[in-house]
Amino acid sequence: MTTRLFFFEAKKFSLTNWWIYIIFLICLGIIYITESGDIIEIIAIFTLHFSADICVMMMAEYLALQEFKKATLAKIGSSIIFALLGIYSLIYDGNPIYMIPIVTFLIPDVRNFARYFYNTYITFLSPFFALILWAALWGIYYYFWLIENAGSIIQIFGFIIFPVALLLDNEKSKYLLSIIWIWCITLGSWYFLLDWFLQNNVAGIDLSYTLLSLTVLILYLKNCKKYF
Repeated sequence: MTTRLFFFEAKKFSLTNWWIYIIFLICLGIIYITESGDIIEIIAIFTLHFSADICVMMMAEYLALQEFKKATLAKIGSSIIFALLGIYSLIYDGNPIYMIPIVTFLIPDVRNFARYFYNTYITFLSPFFALILWAALWGIYYYFWLIENAGSIIQIFGFIIFPVALLLDNEKSKYLLSIIWIWCITLGSWYFLLDWFLQNNVAGIDLSYTLLSLTVLILYLKNCKKYF
């Protein structure tokens, strides 16, 4: 069922967001003509990121079916892919900002795995803990790499607010923070992408975050009426 659901979600995503492929092909054409990026690397990164997003959609489907163990595993699958993308970006692009999700995504994964597989509640993994982690990661990032532009600030805020949203019990507050999170990721990604285009050196991970985060943002905005 898991494999079938993956392809079902991929098909549903493609039918709903067909326009994203047109934009992606246009970007690839511009990158190819201007020689501002590695086409193979960009396609590979986009495919990995796409798979991670499908895992998140699978998580949502399993949650709706109240199959919490499968939902947790789908979320962990997406976190592993995002971790690989973050490590790749740090090693090959020298950009550490995508390492932040490795830590912040881990919080709800650990809590939910302990809860649904071992019936254990890790009480200290709370929104307050996430805020403390937010401050610590912000300080570490600033100390070692400095925050050189608005894109960094926006994305860091978005990545670190994500676990706070997931750890909230109030559904409206969770949804509102999720919208703020995805807004930050989308805006920060666009900033980085435009900056890379100006430098004639487009990174695949920035392009994938820019386009795929935009689809998630549109989905959240469409569903706002269900919560407000």
